[in-house]
This record gives sequence, structure tokens and C-alpha cells, in this order.
Amino acid sequence: MSTQLKQESNYAGRYTDPNTGYTTGYYTLKQMKTLYPQGGYKVAGGIGKIKTDKYSKSHSLEDAAGNTTPVYRGDAFNGFVNGTVGYARIADDVFVAVVGRRSHKKLVLAVVGVLALAAAVYCAVNWNTWFPQKLDIDPSAAAVPTQNVPQRENINIPGYTVITANTDGKTKWNLVNPEGNPCYFQVVVKNKSNNRVIYESKLMPPGSEIKDPELKRRLDTGTYDITIQYNTFEIEGDHAPMNNAVTEAQLVVE
Repeated sequence: MSTQLKQESNYAGRYTDPNTGYTTGYYTLKQMKTLYPQGGYKVAGGIGKIKTDKYSKSHSLEDAAGNTTPVYRGDAFNGFVNGTVGYARIADDVFVAVVGRRSHKKLVLAVVGVLALAAAVYCAVNWNTWFPQKLDIDPSAAAVPTQNVPQRENINIPGYTVITANTDGKTKWNLVNPEGNPCYFQVVVKNKSNNRVIYESKLMPPGSEIKDPELKRRLDTGTYDITIQYNTFEIEGDHAPMNNAVTEAQLVVE
């Protein structure tokens, strides 16, 4: 069965079947966006550079000269090289897609996009190898006398119940990352009543201590409920975060 397309006077595109000489005009994609900004039209198959092994033929179109071209079933014919370049009208709001070679500009953009994505993935995978993370070790973290404690699998979290400090922020407290721990410590102390940070260390290697750390906030005399949060990080590799722990204590400011 052969049918004919409506040949509109304002078609901006033109398609000719290289095998049969069938010729028709069509609306370009830009024109279709103007004619149907909200969509709402029906696509009843496609003609042109369509893979015949992927789509089945439904019928044929015939032009005024008697030349024909096959119409293939489907409503989306976009591939990497070939894709829909426009639409020719069959009836009101019903069209066939015209499939042709996609513009070089779009093809180049698609290739560049694929290459950029591949490069981004490659860089993400290898970034830490190329640029090893510089560890921000706390300069106050001094090594404690070694007892040759073997590295343990579990993390030893020290327990502090009462910490004392003066109103100038100087504490009487030895903050320790016990020897044998499989991780770095980064310690954050907060005032429990308002969740404000009153002390924050940098990384502490296992087997190190910070003697009498100074608070970042000055407090009036009194007793404060505090939380001590231990953020832990792997020693090897990219120093990924590990499990964290939070303990509670009291800070006595004298």
C-alpha cells in the first residue's frame, strides 16, 4: 500500500531516497519546536537512513512522480551517527520521521561528551595515585614512648570523664591516640548545651598525644557537659574515613 505526504509550502528540509529517487520536503527539528512547542503530535513511522534489520516495514510512500520509499514502524530513530532530522506531514498532527545523518556539530559534541566522561572517570579512579593526599598532621601531636603494641583490628577509644581548664582556655588534659590503633584520630570537642565546637584537633597518628591542648573558645568558670567526637581515618591508601565514636565528659573551668 502506498500513500502520499502533504507537501507543505514552508518545509525547510528536503529528502531524496538515493535508491528510488523518491523526494519530499519536511519540517526541520527547529521548525517542529516552533510549530509544536509542547509536543502533542504523533509519529507514524520513519523514512530515510533506517537500519532495516532493526525496524520492520509497514507501507510505502509515493511522490507525484510515482517514486516510492519504504516507511518503517517506530516513533524514535535516533542513533549515534544517524537520527531524526525532521518530520513530514501525513495528516493533521500526524507525521513520519525523516532520518538522516546527524550534523557534524552534534556528532562532534557527542564524541567530545563521551571522551570527557571517560576522562573524568579515569581521573577520578587514578587521582589519589597521581596526587597522594597530603596528611594534615597536628603539629602538637607528639609520639609517646613506644611499648611495641601490635596493631589491633578494633579501635581503642580513650575514656575521659573530667577535663579541667582555666578561663584562658588552657586545659590539663593529655589527648591520646593509643598505640596499636589502625587509624588516625581527628578529635572534635563540643559544648553539649549549644553544640558549639570548643576544640578541634588535626590528625593524630596512633601512638601520639597532645598535651594540654588549648580550647578555641574561652569559657567562664563553671562545669560544662561536653561531647568528644573521634573521627577516624585509614592509615594506608587514600586515608578513607572509618567508623566514628562519640563519648561524653565534663569540662571544669576554674
